[in-house]
Amino acid sequence: MKQLLLLLLRYWSIIIGRVHFQKIVFLLIKNYSFKTNYEFKPYRFGPYCQAIQEDIQELVKHGYIHEEAENNNRYYQITKYGEQYLLEKSISKLDEQVIQELHFLFGHFSSSQLVSYVYSHYPEYTIYSEVKGKFYKPQNSLSDFTPADALLKEKMVHSPEFIEWVKEETEASCKRLGISSEPKTMETNDFQIGELYFSLLKLTFKEEIIVKAQEIVNSLPSDSFKEVNNINKTIITILESIEDILVILQEGALLGIYLELSNCVRNNLGKLREKLVLYEVDISSNAVSQIEVFVKNVISFLEDTDRLFPST
Repeated sequence: MKQLLLLLLRYWSIIIGRVHFQKIVFLLIKNYSFKTNYEFKPYRFGPYCQAIQEDIQELVKHGYIHEEAENNNRYYQITKYGEQYLLEKSISKLDEQVIQELHFLFGHFSSSQLVSYVYSHYPEYTIYSEVKGKFYKPQNSLSDFTPADALLKEKMVHSPEFIEWVKEETEASCKRLGISSEPKTMETNDFQIGELYFSLLKLTFKEEIIVKAQEIVNSLPSDSFKEVNNINKTIITILESIEDILVILQEGALLGIYLELSNCVRNNLGKLREKLVLYEVDISSNAVSQIEVFVKNVISFLEDTDRLFPST
C-alpha cells in the first residue's frame, strides 16, 4: 500500500497536514471502493487509520517522501527516490485513472473543505470528533431541488400584470418585426404543422431534453448547494421556455412570441455555459459532459422549430 501513498503525492505534488493526507486516502477507499488494507475508525478529527501514518513515516525514513514541519503543519512531497520507486512498480491503468479522478474532484480542496466534505457524507465517523461543530454540515438532498420532469406536471399561474406585460411585449415585437399580431393557427393556410412533425418535436423535448436535464441534476454534487442551485435554475428556465414554445406551436403559433421565447432559450444557454466555466472545478466531469449534451439537444430542438418559420 506504500506505493498508493506515493502515487497520491505524485498527483497532489504537495499535501499539507496529516489530517489532509488521511482524508484523501479515506475518500479514495470510500468513494471509489478502492481495495487496500487500511481500516479507518472514528477519532479526534474524524476517520483515522494508524497504519497510514506508520507507512508515511517509513517512507519518510527511507527517503521516498520529504516531510517538513512549518507553522504547526507538516508538508509532504514525493522525492526523486519515490518517483523511481513508482517506476519500478507495476501500477494498473485503472488505479491511475481512479486517482486522477479523485484529484480532479478534490485536488483543489483545502484541508477544512476536505474535512467538511467527509463529515457531511460520512457522519458515522464523526462521533468522537473534537471539531464536529465547526465542520459538520448535513448533506443537502436532491429533494431540495426541483426535478426537471416535474415541469411537465406543473401549470403556471400568471398575474394580470404579467399577462398585460406579455401583451405589450407581443405588440412591440410584432411592430418591430413588421408582422400581424393576429395568431396563425394550425388550421390556417398560412401556418400548418404536420401532426407527425409536431409529435416528433414533443418526443424530442420529453425523451431527450427532459431526460438529459434530469441526468444533470442527478450527477451534480449535492454538497455544493450554491453551484447546483444556480445551474438547476437556469436549466429550469430553459425547460419552461421550451414548453411554452410547444404550447404556442400547438395552440396558435405567433412569430413574435416564438422569437422572444427562442431568444430567451439561447440567452439562458449562454448563461449555462458561463456557469459551467465558473463552477467546472466544483462539479464532476460526468456532470460537465451531461450539460454539454443537454446544450446540444436544446440547440437541435431550436433549429427544428426555426424551420417552421421561414422569416427566422
